[in-house]
Amino acid sequence: MNKQAHLFPQSAVTTRPSTIDRVAGCLAPLTLYVDPTSQIILASSELTEAELAFPFSFVVMPFFLLYVFHQGFHRYFAKVPSTLLAIGLFTLYCLVLSTIVSITRDSDATLYAVQWLVSFFWLPYCLTIMGTPRFQTFIKWFSYGVLFSIFWYFTAAALEYVFYGGLGDDGRMSQNLILPGQYQIAVYVPTVTAISVSLVNAMVIGKLLPMRRATFLIMNGAAFMALLALAAREGVLVYLMTSGLFVMARSPNVRALSIIAAIAIGAAIVVNLNSIFESFAASDLRMLNKIATLQDEEARFSYRDVMIKDAMQIFWWDPTFGSRFLPPTNSHFGDAIHAPSAHNMYVDAFVWTGLFGGVLFCLIMLRFLASSIRMVLSNQGGDEQMAWKLSAIVFIVFLVVSNNTNVPMRQPVVSPLAALMMAICLHSDALRRAAKK
Repeated sequence: MNKQAHLFPQSAVTTRPSTIDRVAGCLAPLTLYVDPTSQIILASSELTEAELAFPFSFVVMPFFLLYVFHQGFHRYFAKVPSTLLAIGLFTLYCLVLSTIVSITRDSDATLYAVQWLVSFFWLPYCLTIMGTPRFQTFIKWFSYGVLFSIFWYFTAAALEYVFYGGLGDDGRMSQNLILPGQYQIAVYVPTVTAISVSLVNAMVIGKLLPMRRATFLIMNGAAFMALLALAAREGVLVYLMTSGLFVMARSPNVRALSIIAAIAIGAAIVVNLNSIFESFAASDLRMLNKIATLQDEEARFSYRDVMIKDAMQIFWWDPTFGSRFLPPTNSHFGDAIHAPSAHNMYVDAFVWTGLFGGVLFCLIMLRFLASSIRMVLSNQGGDEQMAWKLSAIVFIVFLVVSNNTNVPMRQPVVSPLAALMMAICLHSDALRRAAKK
């Protein structure tokens, strides 16, 4: 920490932990939603997306955007200028394009544009606290938010199973049946749960976050059970991939044993594949039913290829500006094309923003991918470096899952986590470049 303080000198006042860091840490991974039309403020509809609801982190986001004026953020322009300038250019492009379209065509365009930018709006705050005592406070309260969210959904699923004799939504927990505040539980809540737990695991293993072993094991067990109840393959995939890679990253001996175990387990699965799929198909859990459909050639990728083809029709309708952030459910496009999402973050970037915006966005993500890979391959020792390395693994999995599986970064509930991982990458790059001078 002293080395970081030397590289990024700030006054004691600006680095002292405050209530702001506790609020930000607690709300960043929180998967509870606010519904302005609800009598209890929290989202309460039992339908997946019957009303418009916002995560708590999105409600407070405008305040944290003010950190764009903070000196702690400005210091990074001297260390990683190209990445920050590219992010600034993409943000400006999206805001200008959507504002013009909002005035001339549809007032909702700016709202859709902001969805793409919320991660970048959180970035100034996340960079400001990096390498300071404020980060320790933030990550401590981040773990509290993760624990609360996990047990909120775990409790809801457990009580539904006990009181109703099973999970009522065809093997998935029913939204808001037991506890309120739930929204988009089929996709984005599992994604946030998996990523946030993995980040906490990274900080605990890297000894940046103290946690009792019993708490650590209970948290992970409850998280996995909640993910199964939420029945989203993406969330389970992220959690299992990061957990497996964490184990392999610990030491060469553990890595070798993990590879041997993975080969043995894989061979056992292949030999009994038909029996496994038959058992999963007959299960009452939708999560297992969805895995069983992977053997169906037509449903293997949930028609993701069709979604991409439909979405690309919008891009070819206007390659220069794409959909211009026009609402995808409206007939703005040629031949009344209806393609809400390609379920691919990189394809969607071209579809929503056109050629210039799509190329710029993909270059930014490639920059973060390269930074993450560099951290994973780094030979530097120390607990903090291990925490950064494991966090980089989470970010790599996040970027991979965004390809033809999910579009997490476009959802405000995921955005603070994406901003945190981007800040870790930029901070690591800044330290590396400063050390070379």
